[in-house]
Amino acid sequence: MQPGTPNQLKNSNINRLRKIIYQKKQVTKPALAEQSGLSIMTVNNLMRELLSNEEVTETKSSVSTGGRRASVFEFNAMHRLILTLCLLEKNKTFAFLFSVHDLNGNILVQEELAGDHFDKVVAKKQIEQFLVSYPAIGCLVIGLPGVEHNGVVQVMDFSLMKGERLKSYFEDAFHFEVILENDVNAVAYGYSQSAETNYSNAVVGLYYPETFPPGAGVVLNDRIVKGRNGVAGEIAHLPSDPDWTTFSFTETATIGNLLNNIQTYMSLYDPDCFVIYRNYWSDDQQLKILVEGRIKMEFPFVELPEIILSKDFDQDYVFGLFSLGIKQLNMELEHFN
Repeated sequence: MQPGTPNQLKNSNINRLRKIIYQKKQVTKPALAEQSGLSIMTVNNLMRELLSNEEVTETKSSVSTGGRRASVFEFNAMHRLILTLCLLEKNKTFAFLFSVHDLNGNILVQEELAGDHFDKVVAKKQIEQFLVSYPAIGCLVIGLPGVEHNGVVQVMDFSLMKGERLKSYFEDAFHFEVILENDVNAVAYGYSQSAETNYSNAVVGLYYPETFPPGAGVVLNDRIVKGRNGVAGEIAHLPSDPDWTTFSFTETATIGNLLNNIQTYMSLYDPDCFVIYRNYWSDDQQLKILVEGRIKMEFPFVELPEIILSKDFDQDYVFGLFSLGIKQLNMELEHFN
């Protein structure tokens, strides 16, 4: 159904053009008219607004057909930028990775800070420095090993940020959208967005850090499964899990826990894919045999899911946060997906 007012119709048509330009990156005016179903005159009028907002740039085509060269509209990936902040486990402590992304996902700058004294005030000062160099930042996405509930960070491995209202603190300071996401949720989402395979069922990410309890993330139908209170994936709280304060974290003990969690998530989600993150296993092939063996033992009739052993936690983490940011900035385009 078409929007009811002229202004709504105009916004609808502009968003249609935005989506085409974002997908194509470069497109001529006739192609825009053809793909959008709008007249050349309407495209001309609407493109003036996108050009004045610097959302697109205009150049002349290098190809001439004998007459005037056609105008080419190019998506301006620097029009707005996304800042991501990852809290990472590094060498049995925490590190804080800042990345500035353009709208095509290119990382313009990246800076990692270490220290057990990092808190929201330190983070705010660091973000202020990025804004001086990159004033087009329009969204902040923070990944953390914890859960936000009712605006407060809960179940947090990093004590200096537990109990803080980070979202409201940074939104009040910078006046743009701030998104908080659990680290393993973001990692699973990042993998699902970058994978060449288009998964029709769930993707389950399982993360086993060296000296902290594991975490899980589930992506289903392009959405992170969070649950009512955001605690979906907090597998360290399963009744079958050990006392993590006395857990040995040896590889043998870790594999035993992993196999139990594989069985649990197979029972709950029957996923297309398990992505298991850990920096080191002594024998990757043997581990895959053990995982597949546990699934076959419990479900001998099923088609096995894809089992991926990944060391790309940081990469998928950063990309997952960026993907959540671009989704936020382009929410109006989703109506045309």
